Amino acid sequence: HGYGVEAVPTARRRSRAPSVDEPSRWARLFEGHRKYNPDKSEWRTMGAGGSRRASIIEDGWQPQTKPDNNVQLECAGVSLPTYNDPQFSKIRAGLNIPDSFLFDFDFNKMGAGGGKGGNLLAIHGDYVVKEMNTTDHNTLLNCAKLYADHVLMEDRNGNQYGTMLCKVLCHFYDPETGKNFMAMDNVTPNPVPPGLGDKGRRPSANRSTYDLKGCADDKTLTWNNEKVNEVHKRVWNAGMWCGQCLWSKERKNYYAGKLNAANTDFHVTETQKEKIEMWIKRDCTFLSDLGLMDYSLMVSCLTLGATI
Repeated sequence: HGYGVEAVPTARRRSRAPSVDEPSRWARLFEGHRKYNPDKSEWRTMGAGGSRRASIIEDGWQPQTKPDNNVQLECAGVSLPTYNDPQFSKIRAGLNIPDSFLFDFDFNKMGAGGGKGGNLLAIHGDYVVKEMNTTDHNTLLNCAKLYADHVLMEDRNGNQYGTMLCKVLCHFYDPETGKNFMAMDNVTPNPVPPGLGDKGRRPSANRSTYDLKGCADDKTLTWNNEKVNEVHKRVWNAGMWCGQCLWSKERKNYYAGKLNAANTDFHVTETQKEKIEMWIKRDCTFLSDLGLMDYSLMVSCLTLGATI
């Protein structure tokens, strides 16, 4: 697969140690590489919180754990140091995104992103800027090379395999606040009617967005352009356990959104279905091998009017 691998430490949680007689998935993945010796692989625990991470020691590449002042990003009118930008610049180049894509970004527009971590987030046109906690920051540092290779990997004919992972475009540090940030593509930008270009960009007539995890955590984020506020049924909210008669309107809307997300059918062609399934399987295998979890599929459905 093109990785210049010398050693493959722990890739995932295991209930038992890998058997020498039973080659691991990593051994099969890198089978035939002259520098890879599965018998000498070192299996160890690394990463924040005791989580297991895959650390692939490649030819001459090591994670850049300190901000690089020699490779800076133009953001909010100033130059900010980056992490591992030679990897993320390849993704920007592959998507034809200029290095100056955040030059007019405004940090003052960042607010609560709504996630469980409580990190700040801002949508900047076709891009999203997110504050990173320590765990996310360290994880991205360690898997930057593998992530970039996964996103850009091509088959023997030079065609990219494709991915449904969001595209991380840069990883940078703000000395003024002492915080780390990442910028990625906005997977649900406002649509552009055909033939109008970016000047014709406008909100869709109706947009419904879902956060799908394949379990009871499925939820509706927006319904017909209206945000669905999260009202959780926590154990300490005793009134919520005495029947829906005591639920607020917001709680009922949130619960209806969860049921809707779990039961909505998304109509695609047979060819699209095959590609989507291939991309999801490939991405989940990649994330599982890195010991990463808590990822979901964001789906946005647009209802376009006749004038569009």
